[in-house]
This record gives sequence, structure tokens and C-alpha cells, in this order.
Amino acid sequence: TAIADGLGFNSYFGEAIKVQGTSPYGNAVVSKFPFKSVETFAIPDPKSKRGKHSFESRCVIKAVVSFEGKDVCLLICHMGLNLSEQKNAVKTTCNLLDEINIPVILMGDFNTTPENKVLKPIRERLKDTDDFNPIKNHGTYPSDKPEKKIDYIFYRDLKCLKTETIEEIFSDHLPI
Repeated sequence: TAIADGLGFNSYFGEAIKVQGTSPYGNAVVSKFPFKSVETFAIPDPKSKRGKHSFESRCVIKAVVSFEGKDVCLLICHMGLNLSEQKNAVKTTCNLLDEINIPVILMGDFNTTPENKVLKPIRERLKDTDDFNPIKNHGTYPSDKPEKKIDYIFYRDLKCLKTETIEEIFSDHLPI
């Protein structure tokens, strides 16, 4: 909320878990426009706890804002590191997308590279702003030496005029 407060914007935090039982962890959205509605949807944890990385419960924020008299749905997602977590996140996100009948923007850290087939259901439903980036699949992670693209902004029923990856370090990822 500090960023939103400093800008005079609106913010919402969607909690996925409490780290060490006390510290909230999840996703956030900051918007210049007021929220008409906002909800947090839990991404189901994989049934199996096997994998290269440990699992971390995740969520998707669904926020509707009004922009120039038109409602736009924002989906904010942070996918897990394991393929099983990513599949659950894609399924949850696609279920939400299939219910949305207004323009939509899906953004976040997907923890997977563009060629990964796990993104196919999202790509079938949405366009990728990277199509408008002069440097295709520009690395976004790690921010000090961006070697791979794992952050995305997808959209539907809107027009993307320009996109770029900003090469300034604000976190461990470069912003798009």
C-alpha cells in the first residue's frame, strides 16, 4: 500500500499464505482507477509434494476497473516454480478467463519461459504484449543480469500500442 499511497492510487492485496504463520504473502495490484470489484482466488496446491522445488500456495487477483467509461478486468498471477503448480495456476486462470466477458489484462510472474507448453491455454485465449516489444522475449529475470523471460502481460479485447522491458532494477525482476 505504500506505493499506492505515495502515488495517490488504489491498491489491493490478495493473501495466498502467511509466511512463518504471521507474515502475509500473495499478490498485489495498484491502480490509478478505483476498483469496481476485487476478489482473490486460491490456486489449488498440487496433490503430490514431489518436485524440484518446494511448493508455495499461490493466488490470482481479479479486479475490475472502469477506464474511459469501459470496464476492464485485471488478473494478477504469480505462478509456482514446479510444472504441477504452473498447470494448476493456468487451469485456475483459464477458468476465470472463460467467465469474463469484458476486456481483460493478465499480468504477472509466470516462472516459465515463452516456449513452455504450459502457457498454451493462455496463449489460445489472449494476446501477448511481447508481440509489440522491439526485443522479443527480452529477459526479465534476474534483474541484474536478465537471462530469461518469465514475466508477462497478456490481453484480450484491447489494443496494445507499445510495450517495453524497463532496464532499471526495482526488484529481482525487470518491469514490463
